[in-house]
Amino acid sequence: ILVWPSLQMSVPRVSLVEVVLLVDVSGSTLGRTHSLIWSSMQHALVTIQRYHPDARVHITYFDDAVHDLAEGFEEVTESLIDQAMGFFPRYGGTEVAAALQHATSVPSSVYGRTHQRNVLLLTDG
Repeated sequence: ILVWPSLQMSVPRVSLVEVVLLVDVSGSTLGRTHSLIWSSMQHALVTIQRYHPDARVHITYFDDAVHDLAEGFEEVTESLIDQAMGFFPRYGGTEVAAALQHATSVPSSVYGRTHQRNVLLLTDG
């Protein structure tokens, strides 16, 4: 005999999705890896734009420091995609811990609404 416990879960309805894109621009990403990371970033942005048009993104490039494309979260537009693809990396060392800590400290774009924050890490490892 199997007895399943009764679970009473209340899951809040998410009204807005925030995505932090952490993009590795360290020296180890030079060459083919750079192209793969840039292509992945472009595909992620286009996918968010197409399937989650209300989502907001914050793009942070990292090497031995973090470099934000903008101060806060933004709607994904063609202009934002062009800006993101046009960033010129420095190719320093890789400080992923600082980038992850930074991703959690970016102020939310919404107040008083339930939102979900996702972090997408694009790196060569």
